[in-house]
Amino acid sequence: MFYSGFGEGRFEHYYLDAVPANTSYHLEIIRQLPISSYRLSYERSGADRIRVGILGSDALSIVPEAVEILPKHVFPSTTKGESPNALTNLPVINENMLFYYGIGATQEIYGKLDQGFETINQQIEHVSNLYGEVNKVEQLLKRATDGTAEASIRAIASKAKLAKAEVELEKQRDQEDEAYTKALAKSEVEQITRSEELVMQRLHREDEAARKRGEEYLKKKIETSQLVEQTRMEAAEVLSAMEHERSLEIQRAKEKMKAETAKVISEAVFDCFVCMFLVTRIPSPSKHFSGFLTSITSGSSSCKS
Repeated sequence: MFYSGFGEGRFEHYYLDAVPANTSYHLEIIRQLPISSYRLSYERSGADRIRVGILGSDALSIVPEAVEILPKHVFPSTTKGESPNALTNLPVINENMLFYYGIGATQEIYGKLDQGFETINQQIEHVSNLYGEVNKVEQLLKRATDGTAEASIRAIASKAKLAKAEVELEKQRDQEDEAYTKALAKSEVEQITRSEELVMQRLHREDEAARKRGEEYLKKKIETSQLVEQTRMEAAEVLSAMEHERSLEIQRAKEKMKAETAKVISEAVFDCFVCMFLVTRIPSPSKHFSGFLTSITSGSSSCKS
């Protein structure tokens, strides 16, 4: 993104000890790094994908500042259902650093090519001047009679033409080298882009798998909660029915106890009246007994209600 109004040097305070990099060193590193094809042992079974890149051991021996050694790193198991793989001392290449090393090497090559082209152009100009001088001499020799001098001049002219041809051939070779360098830099950029795409695809697959596991866990949790709630409601209904039955049993026992109590009381009162009659000879004891019994019975009914 471009921000207008920011002058040159506006962000210099963000960078410390900023100096031009040693691009000749970058070129030497890129020349030494071998490109290999390989497969990863910790990928899932069936993934026999051939990778192309720089091995961690090669990078560690040539450019150790671009390699980080992880003491321990866990990868998914190569077989579904098994525990993850724990790798130790895993070399991880800083691809961004190597990418900028490639840019520095490319700049160094371009600088050498520019110097070569400048030298070649100077040589071509010098040869062209010599060739012009030779032509002048040849014109003079056409009017001369000394055949030996003419032959010598022609030999010199042939040598000049040969030198010019060699210079042009060298220039063509440099142009071919420049085209090869551009193609190599483009291939490196495409390779890094492809590697980043593969990493993003792998991360997307892992995120999708994690999302599915989360959905399954949430579904199981909801089903378990519903089952627990249903069991609780059923238990509550059974307990309520048991409480209701218990209340009915207690009510029936109370009524039975009251009836038996009234019966016992009435029998006891009758016995009392019989005893009183026998002792005091109360006239018409049945009348007194009926009234007393009626009062006892009505009192018992009121207590029952």
